[in-house]
Amino acid sequence: MPKLLLLTCSTMMDVDGGTVLFRALLPFVPNGRLVWAVAGGANRTVPSWMEGVPRCVQASAVFERHVAGLARRSPLRRLWWWWAFRRFPTLAARRIARFATTEGVDRMWVHAGWSGIPTAVQLHRLTGLPMHVSVQDDVSGHVAPREGAFLRLAFEELLSRASTIDVISAPMKEYYQSRYGLTREPAIIWTGGDGGPTRPPPPMAHKVRRIGYAGNLWATDAMGVLVDAIERLNDVRDHRDKIVVVIHGARRPPAFAGSSAVEYRGSVTPEELTRELQTCDLLYVPMSFLPRYELLSRTSLPGKLVHYMQAQVPILAHGPDYAANVRFVRERRVGFASTTQDPHQLADAITSIEADVQLRISMSRTCRHLFETEFSPQATWNRLSQLLGFAQQEDQGRHAAT
Repeated sequence: MPKLLLLTCSTMMDVDGGTVLFRALLPFVPNGRLVWAVAGGANRTVPSWMEGVPRCVQASAVFERHVAGLARRSPLRRLWWWWAFRRFPTLAARRIARFATTEGVDRMWVHAGWSGIPTAVQLHRLTGLPMHVSVQDDVSGHVAPREGAFLRLAFEELLSRASTIDVISAPMKEYYQSRYGLTREPAIIWTGGDGGPTRPPPPMAHKVRRIGYAGNLWATDAMGVLVDAIERLNDVRDHRDKIVVVIHGARRPPAFAGSSAVEYRGSVTPEELTRELQTCDLLYVPMSFLPRYELLSRTSLPGKLVHYMQAQVPILAHGPDYAANVRFVRERRVGFASTTQDPHQLADAITSIEADVQLRISMSRTCRHLFETEFSPQATWNRLSQLLGFAQQEDQGRHAAT
């Protein structure tokens, strides 16, 4: 049975796509077969669910949020890039390689993010270990174009060195096969939720009064359209039927602090979040309309969508027509999709959604079915374990026993 080295670019204290993925899947790794290396970030604190895993944390003050922000805006940004994506990864990879040897690692599982990308390349050069790479965003997804270009060569080398690759969506798979000419077909691995059993479905109210959102908000332009639409609806609705957008996230979106249509509830545990989501009538997942985010909107699927399906509440996907969230919701019929930037049109769409209770009930049932059969952590691990080498070992053990 293989022993895995998980390589990430942070200690996963912030809730993002990588944190959601690994929190959901790591409990399935057999006991004693996982060690962890961190290459990046300024924080050495680890979440409670990773405290028992042997680890090698390589962090640096250059990655501290304010330091990195200032460096990226300064004329010395290329010097910062060189340290963050060349010098630091070289030093970190040497230390992690020694750690991997001591721990008896024979396979790597890499989260392809930021400083973890060049570190993984250097580590593979040093160890030659089989390497599975999990990709959630393109290298240029959340960074400026010039910084993305600086990282791209390392990213291309990482993909070429990988034994196996997984991505989070069909559009991302299509893009990667076209953009990078991959010789190996990527698998689609995407999951989330609270890690527990599926709860009974929530009752379906006749009125839409609560629209839920989970996670930190980056598509503020799309959210602005929704908030404007809700404010317009509330102007003509009875007081008891007014709609509120309920936001759960680590950071309060400052753009909507003064809106009566927005209620910020802060962060809660994944289990509590499921209960909170089930008090809502729709669950919102936006993608940005801004041209600079086209690649991200086109290929990325937020992990919150899986949690929404576990909650069994119809989803409201909002973004440009090419956005992956819009495509997914339309194709899998787990909710409603809107591509408008006009608050009046979105308000009309919400009114139509509210009127069709039976359709919302049907979509709630579809959410549950897809979560349990395709996107739950257990269903996802059944596919991923084959890429990581565990399924083969289990099959060999069963054959030997017979």
